[in-house]
Amino acid sequence: MAKDKAKQYIYIAQADSEPSWCKIGLTDNLDRRLKEYNSKNVTGIAKKVFSYLFTCEVSNMRQVENDIKKEFITYREVVDREMYLFNPLIFKKYLEFIKAHSLFIEEIVFHKVDETIKKIVEVEKIIKKTTPSLKSRGKTPNEIMNRAGRVANDEFYTRYEDVEKEIAMYDKNIWKDKVVFCNCDDAVDENDDRKTSAFALYFIRNFKELGLKKLICTTMVKVK
Repeated sequence: MAKDKAKQYIYIAQADSEPSWCKIGLTDNLDRRLKEYNSKNVTGIAKKVFSYLFTCEVSNMRQVENDIKKEFITYREVVDREMYLFNPLIFKKYLEFIKAHSLFIEEIVFHKVDETIKKIVEVEKIIKKTTPSLKSRGKTPNEIMNRAGRVANDEFYTRYEDVEKEIAMYDKNIWKDKVVFCNCDDAVDENDDRKTSAFALYFIRNFKELGLKKLICTTMVKVK
């Protein structure tokens, strides 16, 4: 049996920092191409984040791309030949030309916006955000030390309400699709929440709300 041919696509993409330009190109994998554009920004704080303005399937992407180049030659950037001028009226002309092309098959509604790409925008916010100060948490050094001194043993356990306040300081979206590893001793007690780590308990109770992918908790096993 002959192997099915890969589908062919024409796309119009744009960087959030370049509203007057767009990229028009071809690919056989829309998801991969978008990641390629955005992966160039991962080394450090992202300066450009690309998203698709339009995608469609065609029967011969190279022919369609060449025809676009000829039709809109005056709109193309000289050095970077993938770049085209953009505004609502010009964009409408691009769409009309592509959809009227004899090799056009159908428009593809590209619903998937990779979360890792979205979070590139958040990297700068997260990097700039320092650990919340005692003042911002309504605590003083003396209060922390006095509370620790009242603990019956040498271990100081974080309270559940303190975990809630700490995590509330950050954007909830940073947890989406993340794996959280709680490397506590006996992190979870199946019979008593009071003996469960406050961190583990918080992530268990808020697993769906935070959109976590997985929660891993450790425990100590005594070997005789």
